[in-house]
Amino acid sequence: MFNQGPVSFLDGQLDFQVCPNYNERYRLTHLSMGTHTGTHVDAPSHIIESGDTLNTISFDVLVGPCCLVNVAGEPGSSIALDNLIIHEEAIRSTGRVVLKSGWAKRWGTPEYYRNSPSITIEAARWLTGKDVHVKLIGFDMPTPSVKQEIAIHKVFLEAGIPMVECLNLESLTQSHFEIVVAPLPLRNREGAPCRVLGLLNRSS
Repeated sequence: MFNQGPVSFLDGQLDFQVCPNYNERYRLTHLSMGTHTGTHVDAPSHIIESGDTLNTISFDVLVGPCCLVNVAGEPGSSIALDNLIIHEEAIRSTGRVVLKSGWAKRWGTPEYYRNSPSITIEAARWLTGKDVHVKLIGFDMPTPSVKQEIAIHKVFLEAGIPMVECLNLESLTQSHFEIVVAPLPLRNREGAPCRVLGLLNRSS
């Protein structure tokens, strides 16, 4: 996971701040950050007014089998249906997918929030359609699309599918693993920073 950074692609002026307070008796640190800081979960209510809030998302969605799909491309490239449909069996069998574009290498640079790969509407609708309908989707980019930011968010979140953004997938090479998404337990919120673990099958 990434543990600090601008709140979101659209609202980069709000920064992660750490204010330590040390005295002779104890240490106490004040944190100031947005709910979409660093690696974080978007709950459906992030875009959909009547959508599920963070605390109503089942752990059965956030924890379980997951597949990694490599979608590496050039800056500004499209993640199209053709990139995903060849992995249909794995996506269907796990119900959870993370897309590895390689964009995480740019974390900590101004480029990270500019011109990242974008999933197409067609690909997003395929993932949310009744034949596939994933439970959870994750990206190693700050947004699933810089080309159609809100429209793509709506496709996933209207379908009730939480999204994990700003994942660090650089060391993950195993195509099947168990994912654990552990957001801060914020009641009635639209998202939260999260710790994400990939539990690997060492025998595979």
